[in-house]
Amino acid sequence: MTLRNNEMRTKIIADNNNKINSSVFDNAFLQRSNQVAMDIITSIFLKNTLPSFFPSELQLDLTGYCSYKKQVQNFKQHKTGKQPPKDCLNCSYKQADLHTHLPITKNLSIINSFAHFGGRQLFLTGGGEPGEYKEFPQIFKMALKQGLLTEFNSWGAAFMRINKIRPNQLKALYKNYQNTIQWFNVSIHELNNEHIFQVVQETRKIIEKYNLPLKIRTSMLLHPDTNKAEINNFLKKSKKYGAAMASFKPAYSFDEQQKTRKFFKNEALYSIIKDKEASSTPQFIINSNRLDRLLYDYRMNFPVCFAPLLKMHINSLGQAAMCCDTKDISQGNIKPFILSSTFPENPGEYFLKAQKGMLCFTDWRKCVQGCNMFEANNYYHNMLQGSEVYQRFLRKIK
Repeated sequence: MTLRNNEMRTKIIADNNNKINSSVFDNAFLQRSNQVAMDIITSIFLKNTLPSFFPSELQLDLTGYCSYKKQVQNFKQHKTGKQPPKDCLNCSYKQADLHTHLPITKNLSIINSFAHFGGRQLFLTGGGEPGEYKEFPQIFKMALKQGLLTEFNSWGAAFMRINKIRPNQLKALYKNYQNTIQWFNVSIHELNNEHIFQVVQETRKIIEKYNLPLKIRTSMLLHPDTNKAEINNFLKKSKKYGAAMASFKPAYSFDEQQKTRKFFKNEALYSIIKDKEASSTPQFIINSNRLDRLLYDYRMNFPVCFAPLLKMHINSLGQAAMCCDTKDISQGNIKPFILSSTFPENPGEYFLKAQKGMLCFTDWRKCVQGCNMFEANNYYHNMLQGSEVYQRFLRKIK
């Protein structure tokens, strides 16, 4: 029996909200964009209308430059004998143009437009290191002034930029955010680089002194040769220098023959990390990003990917992409999948191009096996089976 639109929407939202604390989704995905995602999908596939607002989160690449990436290029071209971190040797963004970035005026325009059309969260990341974008402080301050929950992922350079902002400015910028915790994420590529940990510690001291609603998360990539001693060292330093959370991410590599990226498997590490997670405390949380990727690959078995409806992905050329894995210029050996050559002027333009992208994006070799969109895609596909609009949409693919 097919439910009417309003009845179906009520049931969808209730079912989805009930899954917030389940293993079906990553908690962060639901906490950040659950209701907005439901409203967008309801508008398009139940009401057959275009939403008047953007997805709740914008993932914005500020630059293609990263000093680690430059180090890898020099090493492979035999310009230097210094061995880069093993995390960086397999970087998916190694072929991206080191000098690619938008002028500050364009990035500020993107942020203002996103906030104007209902955007809520900004995640600064990139094919490069966001902290090496010289106008990073301006971007950061403008986003907070626009009321955006602003987070970033950095190997440490962004922390150095934050630490140079005058404390009274930071305090003023966060005065309206006291009820919402935001995370600064630092990817630890060199466990023995004490300088990076000290930079993180300096940020923590500023956070504590001025009572800012911020927390720091450290992350470590797990390789086939990562051992228990390295894991313990990472956790010890993360806690010592002020992280509120230490997280683990399985590393992956590009398979030249099969033209896919696959996560490294390491069953022994899986058991170690699970034991560590169980012993974590509210003061120092030990968590992981899809640790089950260490054991097996997920396979895509759904007709479309809903990624562009749940989050906007803008690369360092200002182009809107299908997802975070297809947004960068020549990411790895995988071609980017671009929805729009420029930032869309309004939600209607964006969602029309997003739907076209969903119809055309059928080559799942572009995807990381184990992408955290796997459960979300299956869930939304199954929940829309009673929608005639969605069924007509799927027929266009055939």
